[in-house]
Amino acid sequence: VLAKREAARESEAKQKQNGLQVRNSEKPREVARRLAMAR
Repeated sequence: VLAKREAARESEAKQKQNGLQVRNSEKPREVARRLAMAR
């Protein structure tokens, strides 16, 4: 059960990050910088 909750939390976090990236699509440079830093 805990594993499922953690997976759900991770998926929600990813969806939020994707949403933020879509909103900031006006600033592709910042999004690219974030992706580079994440790596």
